[in-house]
Amino acid sequence: VGSSTTRGARLVVRAAMLDPGSYEGKTDLQGLRHGCGTYVYPNSYFTYEGDWDRGQKHGKGKLSMGDGSFYEGCFEKGEIQGEGRRTWDDGAVYRGQFRLGEKHGYGTSTSEDGTTYEGTWSRNKRHGQGTLTDPDGSVYDGQFVAHKQNGRGAFKDSDGSVYNGDWADGIRHGTGRMTWSDGTTYDGEWSEGGIDGRGMCKSGERAYEGLWSSGRPTAQATALAWQGLVPAPGEEAAAVEGMAEQPAEGATPSMDVVVGAA
Repeated sequence: VGSSTTRGARLVVRAAMLDPGSYEGKTDLQGLRHGCGTYVYPNSYFTYEGDWDRGQKHGKGKLSMGDGSFYEGCFEKGEIQGEGRRTWDDGAVYRGQFRLGEKHGYGTSTSEDGTTYEGTWSRNKRHGQGTLTDPDGSVYDGQFVAHKQNGRGAFKDSDGSVYNGDWADGIRHGTGRMTWSDGTTYDGEWSEGGIDGRGMCKSGERAYEGLWSSGRPTAQATALAWQGLVPAPGEEAAAVEGMAEQPAEGATPSMDVVVGAA
């Protein structure tokens, strides 16, 4: 339930003696709902069952909606506040902390498609440290800002590849290390989700270190480079001329062409 809904319910409660809603439970000497009771709101879409304090929902309770969704947990002075569970009609569930009816603090959510998030929230958005797991098994563990991956984080794809480094607005951006399932690695700079800047790519005994632009070396590869080995005479001439097409985001760079810089 959003904060606007809980605020609307609070205004109705203040007019307890005048509204046509039905209430069954305890009251105080002034006729205000006080103690344990069940209140059906005037439009009958909302029903609250639980603790009251001088006309306001306060303590433990359950607020049910006409579509089958509900919130069950703590209330404070009419607001959804503290620990609780929110269940939607599509099967999505959130368990954790709330503030003014919004997910705020630490909690775990499971969406209708099976996506899960466990970590900190701010005003209904993933914000801070958390772990996001997609239905295909890929996992991001790191920092979030305004519902997107921002800052440092590690992402393990369902294909076994792993990226550990900087993120901005949900994509790889900054410096980081990528390890593909075949053992190929890239360690360096990224921009808008792709390899861009200075970095080193290694595959087996071959390596390329230098500047990259849009996933490709900025200079044509002219010499083979082996880690810890000196190329034999004539082997330098075997280097591939030019560079292949830019790989798709997350694809392994081709070490047939990533061989060395001029």
